[in-house]
Order: sequence, then structure tokens, then C-alpha cells
Amino acid sequence: MEEKLEDVLQCKFNIAMRWIRLLQHGKTITKYIKNKNINSIILYGITEITVNIIDEFDEMGEICRLKAIADKKITKGGISSFYDIPCVSPECIQDYAADDAWIIVTPMGWHREISNELRAMGLKNVITIEELIYDMYSEIEHI
Repeated sequence: MEEKLEDVLQCKFNIAMRWIRLLQHGKTITKYIKNKNINSIILYGITEITVNIIDEFDEMGEICRLKAIADKKITKGGISSFYDIPCVSPECIQDYAADDAWIIVTPMGWHREISNELRAMGLKNVITIEELIYDMYSEIEHI
């Protein structure tokens, strides 16, 4: 079920504030992924958050970890890549999801629903951007 716009905006704000605080402490999603020994990432959703993640991975020289971008809006005959990363429909995500691949769900307002759908498809290591940022933030909360 889609969340109310007010709740989505509040969630985005909370994530943005924590993400900024993390960056102030030198914590990045790229470093988090490296520290967890994750070699393969699939981003779900073509959103502004996705663009920020791609930019961060590119700046850190880790763009090769991004294996695909999945989105329901991607259909046959749609866009084939975004920032030179293959774009796939959710039905094809398993072709890119190695056993150790993590799927980061970025669309706010639908992130819980999408992550549940992906898990129902048998995909492992599904995490929402909210869960990811809050997990990273728990490491500096006491500072």
C-alpha cells in the first residue's frame, strides 16, 4: 500500500539528514558495502537516491560493483542502460542477482512493498535505502 505523501516526505527528510551526518563522519555507502565484503549491487528504482548512489560509487572508483538497475517502469523496448548500468525489469532481476548480490530498494513510499515483493520472488539480501542508512547511522549514533 502506498504511503501518504507527508509520510514519504518525512521519511526522505530523515534519510537525507542521517546521510549528511554520515558523510560528515566520513561514512559512505561505498565504504559500508566494501566493509561488508559485498561485491555485487542491484539498485531497484530509478530515483534521485539512485543517482546519488551511482555518483558516490563512481567517485570512489567502485562503479563496477553496480550490476544492474531494476524498475517496474522498465519494459522490453524501454531504456537499456542508465549511467551505463544495465536496466532490467523486476522479472529479469534474478539474471543479475548472484548469490552474494545485494538489492538496494530506493523508491520512497513503495520501498517496503517492493522489498516484500522481491523477497517473495526468492531474492535474498534485499535492503531498503531506509534500512541501509539507519544501519550505517547506528554506528555513529553515540557520537
